[in-house]
Amino acid sequence: MSVAAIVGGEWRRYVQALVGAIPGASGSWLRAAYWRRHFRHLGSRCFIDTGLRVAGLENIEIGDAFSCMHNCFFTADEGGSIRIGRQVALNINVLIAASEGGRVVMGDNVLVGPHVVLRASSHRFDDRSTPIRNQGHTGGEIEIGEDVWLAAHVTVLGNVRIGRGAIVAAGAVVTRDVGAYSIVGGVPARVIGERGAHE
Repeated sequence: MSVAAIVGGEWRRYVQALVGAIPGASGSWLRAAYWRRHFRHLGSRCFIDTGLRVAGLENIEIGDAFSCMHNCFFTADEGGSIRIGRQVALNINVLIAASEGGRVVMGDNVLVGPHVVLRASSHRFDDRSTPIRNQGHTGGEIEIGEDVWLAAHVTVLGNVRIGRGAIVAAGAVVTRDVGAYSIVGGVPARVIGERGAHE
């Protein structure tokens, strides 16, 4: 890699860090304007708090009225992609990881609690003679339907589909599909109820 490319990459990171640290409503407005120029798409009326970090920004699409609290991290480099619908709200410290051929798709009106991890890709580990860190990754997909609520500290692994209107309870680890309007919890997550079942 050339010195110019290294300096250019470092300069972009400095600019992102500076824009990402400006407090208040003016900072949110500047961040939305900045990210709108660099994401594949960023809708209107977006609130982006301080500390957002992004890799693969050209592979990220976000709809209108998006809200992102501080210290979130999106990765969509090396063949990954992230698509987020309209009126999605992310709380603090959310990780959306779709690098290494992964794909994360999130519908409209999704609520994501603090410290949630969405990890589409995973490490390969089949070869015992090679350290896991040297085996690469396998791409996976996470699909989250409309009107879903992921509560605090939820982890969603790759190749999982969460149906419309589902709720994932705090601390759950989702390793398989979740049906529409189901309420799931636990490690691994299992059905513990259904929305509207008490009516």
